Amino acid sequence: METNDTYQPIVKQLKRYFETRYKLFKLEAIAKGSTAVASTAADLAVVLIFIVAFVFLTLTLGFFLGKLFRSSWAGFGCITLLYLLIAFLNKAFRRRIEKGLVRILIRKMMRKKKTE
Repeated sequence: METNDTYQPIVKQLKRYFETRYKLFKLEAIAKGSTAVASTAADLAVVLIFIVAFVFLTLTLGFFLGKLFRSSWAGFGCITLLYLLIAFLNKAFRRRIEKGLVRILIRKMMRKKKTE
């Protein structure tokens, strides 16, 4: 019985140590998760603002070209042709664009890890 009593404080310390490590792991996971969610929300807000600005720019350009050609359908038709050209170029160079975006995302993720 003497050896069992000797190890009892060590067992209690180990138990507290692992409980503390578990709590620390949970808190670090929450911190990293909340950082990722906040970053994603901020990026999403920026993207939405750019989309709205792009829509208004498109309408402005369509009306401007419509006045220039003295025909609204011709002005917006030119914008449509421009977007079709961009869509075809996007389709043609899709792999290259994907690789570039992956590189950018990886750099962004690595930069965040370095700052932590």
